[in-house]
This record gives sequence, C-alpha cells and structure tokens, in this order.
Amino acid sequence: MSSSEWHVERRQSSNESPLSRDLENAPETGSLSIVVLGASGDLAKKKTFPALFHLYVQGFLPPNEVCIFGYARTKITDNDLRNRLRGYLVPGKDSSLEQLEEVSKFLNLIKYVSGSYDSKDGFCNLDKEISEHESLKSSAQGPSRRLFYLALPPTVYPSVCKMIKTYCMNKSDLGGWTRIVVEKPFGKDLESAEQLSTEIGELFEEPQIYRIDHYLGKELVQNMLVLRFANRLFMPQWNRDNIANVQIVFREDFGTEGRGGYFDQYGIIRDIIQNHLLQ
Repeated sequence: MSSSEWHVERRQSSNESPLSRDLENAPETGSLSIVVLGASGDLAKKKTFPALFHLYVQGFLPPNEVCIFGYARTKITDNDLRNRLRGYLVPGKDSSLEQLEEVSKFLNLIKYVSGSYDSKDGFCNLDKEISEHESLKSSAQGPSRRLFYLALPPTVYPSVCKMIKTYCMNKSDLGGWTRIVVEKPFGKDLESAEQLSTEIGELFEEPQIYRIDHYLGKELVQNMLVLRFANRLFMPQWNRDNIANVQIVFREDFGTEGRGGYFDQYGIIRDIIQNHLLQ
C-alpha cells in the first residue's frame, strides 16, 4: 500500500454481537424517546433542553415520533419542569407569537419522572412511561429508539447505566436501539476514566456509547479553528515568534446556583479550564 492510500477499518468491540451490527442498520423511523437524566440540574436547563429545542425547530425531532422524558430526584410535576425550562427557550422579550408557540409545542413533548439514580422503582416507572409512549405509535412507523442523555456527575454513571441496562432497554419486537450519551468530565484522572470506561463497557456495546463535550460544537470554537488554520493572513503569523502571550478570560454574572456540591467534588479546573477554556 502506497503512502497516498488510506485503509479504513471499522472498530469492533471484543464481544461484538448481532445487536451491535444491527445498530448501524436500524431504521431511523418510529418512536423516539429521549431521556434526560439530571433534568432538574444546571446543565440540562442551560444546555441540553435548549439544544433539543433547536433540533426541534429545525425539524430533526418530529413531534409525531418524539417524546422527551426528564428524570431526576427532585419532586416536581411535568408543568413544573416545563415552567423551569421556558425562560431558557424563549429567545427574548421581543419574541414573536410564532416563536412563543414553537416553545409551547416543544414543552408539550416533555414529561417528567422522579426517582433516585439507583432506584429500581424509579427506573421501572421510567420504563413504563416510555413504553406507554411507544405503544401509542403505530407499528407501521418502525421500531422504537431510546436515547439516554446523562447530564449527571460521573460518580453516578455506573449505577445509572446499570439501571438502564436492567430495566429500560428497548424491548420492541420490530428492532430499534438503545444508546447512552455521557457528558464530561469523564472521571477525575486517567485511572478513574479507564475505570468508568470499563464499567460502562461491561454493560453496553461500544456503538451504543457516546462520550461528548458540548463545547466542542460551539460556533466560537469552530470559527477559531477556521480563522487560525484556513486563513493565509493569520496562519503564518500565529506562532510563538509573533505572539507574546495568550490570555483567556472567563467571567460569569452569577454564582454557583445549586452547583456547589458538584464543584466541591470535581472543582472548577476539571469542569471548565482543562476542556472549555483550552478549547
């Protein structure tokens, strides 16, 4: 093989099964259940639900297929969660009637289930709610799909994943898939990150696991990459010979707002500096 040729090989897990192969070929139709675990937390209301709303507005989440479930320990109702999220979805004071209607339609897709992150009863109740949503969809529309987004501290990833695997997997006879999305920080160091990967890997096939950092998709980060590497004016100038120092300023006009316990355990450096600011 010459140096100009590429060889691409699909990565396989050590215990790959027919399930993992079927994931790639699963039809993208039928009922879609998006479960946001940690729905009452800061990340969910500021990042996760607004991102889902933008996907809905762009037509990627058809209301005739999708139901969004919030799951957390907080004892609130469906309407309580919707009211908490509304302020983060409305564009501004000058919002048009059409925009407000879009927000209301999106919020009507959201249901809330309260339960502990290691509770059999809580996850059985969640599975019951998801199954009821799936049963409302005609079988002709395709298989059911379940996506679990873990807007949670890494310490509860193993217990939550175990509960999902035991009680909340897709059960449709028509096929479909179950996938989990885990947010950063993924552990405290290399050892804890590898331990998390091992524990989650024992429960799910690799194609079912998505590890993400929501800041990687920010327009500012993407634009900086283009500005730096695809600009003839800046590319030869932005180097150590022409730049004396780089200053990154991070300011927020609010406090921890309920995030104190999280920051006490993981710290602002792991949460912000080593990923968001360096990106």
